[in-house]
Amino acid sequence: MIRYATRPDPVAAIKAQPRRCARSVEDKLADVILELGHAGEPITEEALRQRGYSEAVVRRHGPAALAQARRRSIRRVAA
Repeated sequence: MIRYATRPDPVAAIKAQPRRCARSVEDKLADVILELGHAGEPITEEALRQRGYSEAVVRRHGPAALAQARRRSIRRVAA
């Protein structure tokens, strides 16, 4: 039996969304917050500045990164 491979739709390829950056600033900031939290260190703007984040970045992305870190820190245990 002969099978034919179809070509991808060129219009769909054009309309496809561009790929996002692999990791956003919020993702990286959430990683640092989790790392500080699990190490028992206080999570302050000064501690984040020491890790290389500017005050403007912390103020802009801090609340979203904190919420993301809280979601990721929840342990899920099977009952």
